[in-house]
Amino acid sequence: MARRRPRRKPRSYESEDGLIYEEDPDFIDEDDYYEENRPRRGGGGRGPASGGGAGGGTSPLVWLFPLAALLLLVIAVAFRMSDGGGGSGGSPEKNERYMPAILHELHRGQQLYWREVFDPKKKTRRFADRCSDVAFKAKRVIGAPHWPTRYARATSPEKAYRGYYFVDIGKDEAGQPFDYRKRYAVAAVPARYGKTGFKTFIVGETDGGGAGAVYSRDTEGRPPAKWPTDSEFRLEGGWQVE
Repeated sequence: MARRRPRRKPRSYESEDGLIYEEDPDFIDEDDYYEENRPRRGGGGRGPASGGGAGGGTSPLVWLFPLAALLLLVIAVAFRMSDGGGGSGGSPEKNERYMPAILHELHRGQQLYWREVFDPKKKTRRFADRCSDVAFKAKRVIGAPHWPTRYARATSPEKAYRGYYFVDIGKDEAGQPFDYRKRYAVAAVPARYGKTGFKTFIVGETDGGGAGAVYSRDTEGRPPAKWPTDSEFRLEGGWQVE
């Protein structure tokens, strides 16, 4: 409904010829009308400025969008820190259940790497000697990653994925450096022993025909210095196949 203009007392004035004229009480001066009804800053629509009501004020919906964005950010951070989004969250049991499948995936990536990546210096095919190479180098050389980068980035406790980080073992059971034309070995180590996991997991290409098998053992969070010997596999409480 249009706002009614308040009535005021009619004004009288004298013309140039000396006659007295009285203003029509229903006459609306355009300048006065605009001044009374012009839009005010901070308000909506016509009428005097006001802090609320239909004619002005800030809509509550304006605050809804920042609050919704903040809520989504909190949810995303919580998901990232949980076992659902990686990170170092999740219980040790949940994290340990993921590791065998992840190391099997790494082994398949190493097999593809060996078949497709040629070492021009040694004129032979070889395994990647770094976890990151399985993903990054293969992607750069032949255009297809062999291992997801979210695993390849987890090379330290600070960058852990599902509570674990991955290290190259680098030495065989005799303590000699691996010949990456034939063999490799990788370990998955808990980022925080006792909080993100207890077991250490290993996988590798071995001479004994057990290529790709995943083994686990509680090493108190220490990465293996070399690939285990046969006796270490047979020891009670030693490395157990998953």
